[in-house]
Amino acid sequence: MSTARRQVPYDPELAERLLTVPPNQGGERLMADLMRGLNSLPAEQREALLLVEAGLQWDEVASVTGVPLGTVKSRITRARAALRRFIEGPDAD
Repeated sequence: MSTARRQVPYDPELAERLLTVPPNQGGERLMADLMRGLNSLPAEQREALLLVEAGLQWDEVASVTGVPLGTVKSRITRARAALRRFIEGPDAD
């Protein structure tokens, strides 16, 4: 039995639907902040982060996006740091 994962192309519309919380459920503010934070990221960082959060391994993201693994690692690290700062706000330090 093969353990290789199937490569899934990045779909920005699907990513947005997956990150949308229906109205009248808890966490609306956090989700709204998260969506604004995601939208504030450079497209390549957002893409790498969403692919990893969708379950792809970092090397799979490198293959899907056509960039070196080191670039993927850098993009994800920077995206996570930027989101953390965005959600925590300027007074978090």
